[in-house]
Amino acid sequence: MIDLSWTIGEEREAELTEAPRPVLSTWHYLRSSLRRGWRTWVGLTVLGAVLGLAVVLVTPPGSTAKVTLLMGHPPSIDGPEGIAMDVSLLNTRTVSEHTVEALGLALTPEAFRSAVTAEPVTSEVLSITVAGPDEAAAAARASELVRQYLDFRATQLRSMTSGLRTQYTSRITAAQQQVTALTKQFEQLSAQGAAAQSRAYDTLARRTDLNKQIADWQESVDNATLYTDAALQTTHVIDPVQVDRASVKRAMALAVGSGLMAGAALGVGIVLFRALVTERLRRRQDVGVALGASVRFSVRSPGPAGRGGLRRWLPARGRWKGNDLAALARGLAAVLDPRAAELDPAAAVPVEAAPAAAAPNGRQVSAASGEVSGSKVLSLTSERRDVPPTADTGKREPDGVALVAIGNVHAAADVVGAAAARLRESGATVFVVDLTKGGVLAHRSAAEAGTPAAGGGAGQASGVLRPTGIPELATGPRGGTPLALVDLEGDTWRSKWESADAVLALLEVDPGIDVDHLATWVDRVVPLVTAGGCTAELLSTTGDLVREAGLGLPFAMMVGCDATDESLGMVRPAESGTGLGGKP
Repeated sequence: MIDLSWTIGEEREAELTEAPRPVLSTWHYLRSSLRRGWRTWVGLTVLGAVLGLAVVLVTPPGSTAKVTLLMGHPPSIDGPEGIAMDVSLLNTRTVSEHTVEALGLALTPEAFRSAVTAEPVTSEVLSITVAGPDEAAAAARASELVRQYLDFRATQLRSMTSGLRTQYTSRITAAQQQVTALTKQFEQLSAQGAAAQSRAYDTLARRTDLNKQIADWQESVDNATLYTDAALQTTHVIDPVQVDRASVKRAMALAVGSGLMAGAALGVGIVLFRALVTERLRRRQDVGVALGASVRFSVRSPGPAGRGGLRRWLPARGRWKGNDLAALARGLAAVLDPRAAELDPAAAVPVEAAPAAAAPNGRQVSAASGEVSGSKVLSLTSERRDVPPTADTGKREPDGVALVAIGNVHAAADVVGAAAARLRESGATVFVVDLTKGGVLAHRSAAEAGTPAAGGGAGQASGVLRPTGIPELATGPRGGTPLALVDLEGDTWRSKWESADAVLALLEVDPGIDVDHLATWVDRVVPLVTAGGCTAELLSTTGDLVREAGLGLPFAMMVGCDATDESLGMVRPAESGTGLGGKP
């Protein structure tokens, strides 16, 4: 026989062929992202301005000194070549090194050279600008630089003339030696008489040419020295040092403006990048469709944040605004008792009854309202019913609802605590259990009651019970026999359970852990979703886990909603392919 267990069923095929979710990148979406993330880009904008201002305050703008020189050049290097040579000599390391040593500056020659700017105005006029920390320093640096530069340039020009003179002198010396030799030869030929007269004339002519060359070379040496001395004499300062005082206000304005633009660009870029690449949902409609349940209660407050990491060193701040916490507590309490939510049951909108799905303990779950039949208290869309006692215990079991924290468990703990207080004010006895991994609600309740928070029974003194062992997988007393194993410490919980009118549970979602055990505590689940804190896949998985466990999912609630969210968040069963209270 061939094992066909590996084949893909129709449901899996439908899942694989499902159209991908559209990526929202409209202008309205981006604008909403900017409005939502205004703290990021405004904060970076202000930070950029502060940094720009700090740079000006730490390194204030210095002054600049400007001096103009008239440059004289020998005829051999006149014109553009001469002014180019002057600029090259000014930018040499030797000039900067001599200037730094003369002034005693704590700068390297390279650093000083970077503060010097040379601008050839014409082929004979050179403008030099020197930057300094203040007016006096800039003027002193410019004056000393000009002095060192002119001395260095004069030395280089004289070295060029010296080389020329050396070469001419060598040639003149050699020529003079030849003249002496020719003179002796002429005298000898003259003594020989007429026979050597023609040779004597040739020797005399050669001596005459050498004497002329010697004279020309001597004249060239004298001219070279003359031209160099004339060029050096002509070079002088035509415009003395003038200090240009930098405006501190102008520098501060430029620095602040640059910081503002850079910070704003960085902040807007970060916000838009996150908006374009994120897969987290923020709109009520998107959350409702992904979860398969309507979002009937949503507030703008994000709720309190955890105190882990660096947050523990920051001052604690309440994150609930106005009546947001009361609104969420009212909505959660309304699942069990509309009187606690101060609602009129007669004013509730009737919902057409849908086929019921089997729930734990033999109850029936309405697909339209998510209510479990046999409840003692009123639901939002059903009439009041009397609950018959169970066959095992002869006692009725209280209605229960679990608040599933998807994103912010601390906000969920506040809502459960406020809902429990509202139910107690309406006269109901409430059984509160904390099924979270960290025991947020139990520890907080124990701290408020002043009791130790150690062990599985943390918070029991204040009315919040916490199972022993692994709270996420703990088994409760719903639907069990009197001798059934319940993961609660001691026996004091039993009387509380038997006398309770309602059960409130707090837990966190974990896609890797099944929630069938949750049916032993409550019969309905209300997710509390943090806007922007989860993906569509996580929400869809959470809804599927709840429905697979046969639990009712009447609606969802949200915290941290955007002011720009205009979606309603109401989802019909047909939109999600599943009822609100049962399996698809």
